[in-house]
Formats: sequence, C-alpha cells, structure tokens
Amino acid sequence: TWEGVVAIMATPGTHQLRVLVTTWNVGNKEPDDVKPLVTPLVGHPSTLDVVVLGLQEATYSTSHKARSDIGELFERVLEVLGPNWYAVSVKMLGQMRLAVFAQTKLRPFISDVHSSVERTGVANVVSNKGGIAIRLDIFQTTFVFVSAHLAAHEGDQYRAERNKDVAEIMEGCFHFGSSHLDPENFPDHVVWMGDLNYRMFPLDTSKSFDDQWTEIKSLVDATNWEELRKHDELTQEIAERRVFLGFQEEPARFCPTFKMERAPGFNYSKQRIPAWCDRVLWRSIPTRAEDVRILSYAPIPDVASSDHKPVQAIMLMDAPTPLCLKEVPLPPKDSAENSCLIKMLYARAAGMPKMDVASENDCYLVFINRDLFFTDRKFKTRAKTDQKEPIWAESELPPLTTRFSNIEVFKDQCLNIAVMDYDTLKDDIIGFASLNLGKVLQHQRSRLSRPPEPYVEELSLVFNGQSCGTLTVCVELISQVASI
Repeated sequence: TWEGVVAIMATPGTHQLRVLVTTWNVGNKEPDDVKPLVTPLVGHPSTLDVVVLGLQEATYSTSHKARSDIGELFERVLEVLGPNWYAVSVKMLGQMRLAVFAQTKLRPFISDVHSSVERTGVANVVSNKGGIAIRLDIFQTTFVFVSAHLAAHEGDQYRAERNKDVAEIMEGCFHFGSSHLDPENFPDHVVWMGDLNYRMFPLDTSKSFDDQWTEIKSLVDATNWEELRKHDELTQEIAERRVFLGFQEEPARFCPTFKMERAPGFNYSKQRIPAWCDRVLWRSIPTRAEDVRILSYAPIPDVASSDHKPVQAIMLMDAPTPLCLKEVPLPPKDSAENSCLIKMLYARAAGMPKMDVASENDCYLVFINRDLFFTDRKFKTRAKTDQKEPIWAESELPPLTTRFSNIEVFKDQCLNIAVMDYDTLKDDIIGFASLNLGKVLQHQRSRLSRPPEPYVEELSLVFNGQSCGTLTVCVELISQVASI
C-alpha cells in the first residue's frame, strides 16, 4: 500500500531487510510442492522482505503451462508468496534458474536491476554448469545474488575444477558496467548460493569407498559437525585461500544434503559419500561487514523429489543510507578548493602473479569509488615498467579529490584499488584491494593529541576469489574546510 511506502520513506537511517535465500538442485523432476522453498524455517513468512531462489537441474516435463515469461515453477512460487509480492528479476541458463522476489512495498526503492550468466560446462558452451548473477540496488545498498552449479564428482582433480569454475563465474558474471573497472562492479554485498559440489574427502586415503562412506555416515549420525567439517573440501579450500577469498559461511550444523534417497528425511544413497554440496556464502565490503547476520542456515528435510535437499539461509541485512547520499555539502565540480582529499603517500605491491612471459609486470594503480568521485574523473598512476615489487612515492600518486566537503562521508566508504598490468593490446587485471576509509578516519582522530602518523595497512589483492598478492598503502584524509 502507499501507506507502507510512505512509512518506509519516512523512516530515517538504516532499513533492515529480512532476506530468505534458498538453493536447490531439483534433480530434473517436478517438485510436488514449492511452498517449503519460500517458507522460512524460522519466523513467519510475513516478516520477509526479499526471497531469492537459486535452482540447478531444474528442467522437467510438466502438465502445468506457464502463463508468463518467469516460468511455471516461479509462477507457483508467486502464488505461494501472495499478492503483495512481485518478481524483481528472473534469469535462466540451461538447467539453472535464479529469481529475486520482493514485497511490492519495496518496488519504489529497488533500482538498477541487471543480470548476467557464465557457462563453465563442456567447452564453456553447453549450459550444464555455470553461474547466474542478478545485481540490484535496494535503497542505496547494492546486492549481487549468484546461483552456481559447479563441476561434480569426488577427487582432487574435480576439487580443483570446482575452484576454477568459481573463478570463471566471477570473471564472467561480475561485469555489469562497461569494464571490470566500472564502479558498478563493486557491490556492497554478494550472496553466493548453489550446488557447489564440494565433497567430503578421506583423512585416511587407504580406506575403501565403503569404509569412507561408513566413517562419514557415523559422524552424521553422531551430529559431530565439527569433526565432519575437517573432511569438507570447501572448508579446507577457503582456509587455504584457494577459492572464495573474502567470503564467509555460517558453519554447517546440519546433515549433508547429498546424495539422498528420494524420500523425506535424511536417508543416504550408498552411491556417493554424503556431502554438503548445497551452500550459501556471502561477502561484504569492509565498511558493511557488520551489516549481515544469519538468523538460520539449514536444509529442508521433507522435500523428497530430488537426491539433494534444499538449503535455506535467512539473512538480516542492513541497508543504511550512506552519509554521502544524505544532505552533505557539495563543492563546485570544477573546484577542488573545498573538496575532501584522499592523499596517498606511498604504495607498494608484492607477491603478484607474473602476467608477462618475457619480463616482470608493468603495474599501475586505478582508484575506484562510485559515490566519492565525479563519474567522469578517473584517477590512476603511471605504469612501473618491468618491476616485480613496484613502489609508488607520494609524488607519483594522484591526490584523490572527492565531490564532498564533509569529511564525515568517509565513515562508510571504501576505496577500491585495482592493480593493473599494462599491455599493448589489452591491460590485465592483477587484483583488487579494498581500503576501509572509516578505519583511516578513526585512526586520524585517535592520534590528534599525538605526533602525526599516517595510516598504513597491508591489503590483500584478490581477483576472482583467489589471492593475488598484497598492496601496502600509506594514506591520509584531508578536509580543506575544517580540521578533524
């Protein structure tokens, strides 16, 4: 109702969104009932604001005929959700589906909806594996929801293939602007769901398959989740920084969701070792890391039509209005006299992969933030030719002039820094780092009565969820209007 819209608009500060995320490998069989997929295991359905449903192997014959372009299954979902809901975006790729639904009262505050896909199947052409991404703004918070189906099977070879699939999906799906350096490609939150296919591995490789199955099943029966996580490939890969760098997952405290007998409850087929194949992870920018709380993370046991159980996460996500989008003074665009500055005093990149065969990298830095800078202003350094660990002195780093005169805007902002390798044909991205400007501001205020010390931090360089080295920066925030 418009009364609800007016109430939202009148509410100052942070909006709390209750988001239900469900991932399910449907098993290419028509589900008997879709209601469990969008019914929260904790709390009442009326408390939900957003529902995200990611499906894999969702191709099947049905007597129901779709009445719209969102497809038969999602039409059934909307019927369950009721008249106060609408489909924000639906995207399909082969046997994969991803849909975002929201309460109609949020429609005026949802904008910039985009989607993309990336195939990782046979020759990257057949759509049997891959990922779908939907990007949208709710209030002034940017979300990207990803549903993925990664390479199957047990063994180290397939574990590495899954890591490769994740990198390919990030490379292909996280590309909503004109280039990977477009500010639109730096969301506040990424929620990644899917049949990620990571398996349980044996701690004792000398054991037979039957003995391994029995070992894992006994841990499940004993609800010894801590010991079970020691066998979990994804837990190990994240700990070893080989995949999903920067992502978090609520520790699984539930029965593995694959490979099930097609029946209610947790009855496992002996064809595969039970595994937590179906997962929900998330990543937030540093200034928004505290804005996500997991209320529930669990499988839906009574869905019996697939050899996977759906997994549901209920997430409480804050959507604050950044100070820079509120009433703050704006200096004239062509004048830097009153603008706040981000002054880079020093930068050093190290531990990077070698992009060129015949020489070291030719690195340069690009500074990115869609809120702080005028969109037509690009800040970057010159390339450091043929250097393994390039260093940029203060004189080689551009003063980053913001479009705001109120230094308080830095409280909830991050400065994204891309380390690039210059090439005559096409420059390569080595990695991205994210500097929490709120921490810089806090540091400066904490040392007002002490000798001035600039803020120094070693940042992780990440590209496509994988570690790519470090970037050490020395930085100072400057207000040209009033002292901080």
